[in-house]
Amino acid sequence: MERRRMTGLLATLRSRIQPVGSGIVAAVMSLTFLSCANPLRNTLIAAVSDYHIANTRVLASGSTLVSGAGLDAASPIVFEFGQGMVDGTVLLGGDLAEEAASPKWSSRDEARDTLTLSPATGTWSAGSERKLNLSFRTGNQTVQALSLSLGILDGVVYASDTAGSDSWPGTQDKPKKTIKAAIDTAAIFYGNEKKAGQVRVAGGTYTVYYSLGTHIRLVSGVSLLGGYSPSDWNLRDSPAWPSLIVDASVGTITETIRAVDCGESTGRETLFDGFTVRGGGNASTETGCAIYSLDAGPTIRNSTVIGGSAALTVGILVKRSTPLIMDCTIDGGFGEDSVGIFTSNTGPACLIENNDICGGSGNKSCIGIQNFGDSEGASAPVIRGNSITGTSGMTEKAVGVMNFNSDVLIEANDIQAGSCYDSGTGIFDESGSRSVIRNNIIVGGEGSPGDTSVTAIGIIMQGAQSTIQNNTICGGWTDPFYIQCIASGIVLGSEIDAAATVIENNIIFTLSGNSRTGIIQGGEGRNPASLANNLIFACPFALYSMYGSTFVYMTDAPDFSPYSWASGNISADPLFTATSGLTGGVQGSDWTLQPGSPAKGAGKILDGFTTDLAGTERGTSWSIGAYQ
Repeated sequence: MERRRMTGLLATLRSRIQPVGSGIVAAVMSLTFLSCANPLRNTLIAAVSDYHIANTRVLASGSTLVSGAGLDAASPIVFEFGQGMVDGTVLLGGDLAEEAASPKWSSRDEARDTLTLSPATGTWSAGSERKLNLSFRTGNQTVQALSLSLGILDGVVYASDTAGSDSWPGTQDKPKKTIKAAIDTAAIFYGNEKKAGQVRVAGGTYTVYYSLGTHIRLVSGVSLLGGYSPSDWNLRDSPAWPSLIVDASVGTITETIRAVDCGESTGRETLFDGFTVRGGGNASTETGCAIYSLDAGPTIRNSTVIGGSAALTVGILVKRSTPLIMDCTIDGGFGEDSVGIFTSNTGPACLIENNDICGGSGNKSCIGIQNFGDSEGASAPVIRGNSITGTSGMTEKAVGVMNFNSDVLIEANDIQAGSCYDSGTGIFDESGSRSVIRNNIIVGGEGSPGDTSVTAIGIIMQGAQSTIQNNTICGGWTDPFYIQCIASGIVLGSEIDAAATVIENNIIFTLSGNSRTGIIQGGEGRNPASLANNLIFACPFALYSMYGSTFVYMTDAPDFSPYSWASGNISADPLFTATSGLTGGVQGSDWTLQPGSPAKGAGKILDGFTTDLAGTERGTSWSIGAYQ
């Protein structure tokens, strides 16, 4: 019995390939027609896959799906015809037809008819080379019009540089070759507002060119996981099977080149995990980074990141973004100037935690983390639990953390400037920054014997309004035989805002230098709001203050007379557990406190935190310094 009236035959094949609407995944399958006299062969316009119930409006916007492509296990397949069809004229065969529930025809009595094929159990069986055939029958004549071989995906697309091909569907036995192709496939079925998916990447080298647009771009909802065994997808070990992404772009490029772009609007659920990423560039390239995040907030973890070799190199460059960066090893790279992590106009949801961060090996300047805001307080990331070093070699200027217009929380880190031949600073706060700095080990620069003019400073505040509490602050080491070699724990610039500056419960000392000072103050009227309960030692001058043309040197740390804002400060050996090396955590020093240390129990109880650098509860008797 005729299901609906025949409305005419189409003489040509037609298909639609516009983007689909939000939450809809559609793909128009390319058709292979056999030469035959069957008049129905031209009625099959398209076959598409879609998560939603198919209708002509949805079918009008699809993208090509060819034989050999991947298809999500839950996706129905919809055939569209150029006329109303007669029952019994369409035959389906192959693996997918055997797994399908009863096909469903559209209810329209219009020129175009649709047939939807869905898996009987809710999902197709995963694997490659799953067959699907469609034939037409009129009278005694049956002619095959379509034959597809598809790879069924179960939420994961696989990529292998050594064993893959981008013409394959991305299944375990037929992985994609490039990460970009794998992400493109995963984005169709799992990206954006759809269900979360993964791209799993085998160990190997994945070379990209930002200059050619082949760099990696993350997609919201699709996580990228590296470090899988090239021969067994059940085994994952990033050190054993590193998945290396390298940007090979070089030459004169004015925009910031990158190996990995985090993509806009990616959130915490989008993971980048288990990779080694190296930026590109050479001396002719203006700026290069390994990972770039603009208006994004993915999770970047368990990865090694190296900035590259442009003139200015950055490991991870973050703009107006709120990524979670954790458990990574990050190096600024090999540019003349290099930065481990650069953040610009980020909020407190930008969390940098438990990483090993180095500014790189630039010969001009190296900065572990640089935070920038284009107005006061415009940038406010959280930096917690990291090991941060300004430079991995010897540089002109080294800084552990630098803040400009940034209200940063810097908590429980080991921060070192590193080796320098001009200046080295642990933390540099300037121009409207209101940082909270607590429970950190902070070390200024390390000059070399024979360097005649080196400045090493634990913390500099220039035009800043920071709160500095319960840190162990070492000014650093400079050659004591040269008058221009200076070491100081804290320097308060002349622009300091007295009403908002707090320095409490810190151990402040220097190691070596011709001029060694606990605190240098810019001048009268620029006094901190509180300088209380600090322990200052190994400094010939506990306080050096400039009052107009008068220099005031204070060696009496307990009272700092005549300053009313100073109280409870002491000058004594804090009895560190071990001081065998120059800096804590780098050359063997252990700046925990021995029993009987004068710093124990001598601090004031503060608000906002309750533990020390090691996570020990401070209780009701607070010690001075980073450790309880």
